[in-house]
Amino acid sequence: MISTICRPGSTIKVENMYKGETYRLVAFLHKVVLQMGCYFFCYDVICKYCLFAQKLTRLAKEGCFSSKLNTLLVNFTKKMRPFSSTFHGKANQWACQVLWSGHLMDHAAATLGEEQEQTFAKMSRYCSSTKRMSKAHRIDHLSKAILYENARKEKKMVSTLIQRLKTAEKKIPYLEKKVQDLLTTRELKEEDLPNIKNVLEEYAKTALSTWCLILKHEGSRRRRKS
Repeated sequence: MISTICRPGSTIKVENMYKGETYRLVAFLHKVVLQMGCYFFCYDVICKYCLFAQKLTRLAKEGCFSSKLNTLLVNFTKKMRPFSSTFHGKANQWACQVLWSGHLMDHAAATLGEEQEQTFAKMSRYCSSTKRMSKAHRIDHLSKAILYENARKEKKMVSTLIQRLKTAEKKIPYLEKKVQDLLTTRELKEEDLPNIKNVLEEYAKTALSTWCLILKHEGSRRRRKS
């Protein structure tokens, strides 16, 4: 099962994975949240999926799909920003963290991108009760469980959002002091940060381009050997 979750943790869309987690399934969920007007699209390996999404956009510009789908896919990588989840992103190389880490993006606030894991922690409890069911009964049971969990979260949505706002406000003085201490240690000014970020992004793009070329060369070499 693969699903997409909104920031407060409610399930938006769920898919059955018959042959594992493929980018085709992720692209379907991407299409759903794009139509909803979402700003960020968070995924554990967003650096890999971005290449697939860019390829879909390129094919859409060439008119390879239906007119309606072409219109939608052209905006696939324009209207939504790729967002690497905080803790999963630590397993990626430094270039991916620089380009897609949510902590470096405007409007991301204290979003971790790990809300999906909280939902999975709840849904995983149904494994023992559904593994002996037929396919139809399992789908019905999980659908009811998801709807019940969504209703529970929506009932306390107001209090949850207020609590998160207060938590974010409490973090501001601590984070401001942390940034100021780092600037003092590095003998920098706050005005230098945008320029530093741009330089890091350029280095990261170069590193990723080199890495992609190496992988392409390795793949060609292995195919020739086989």
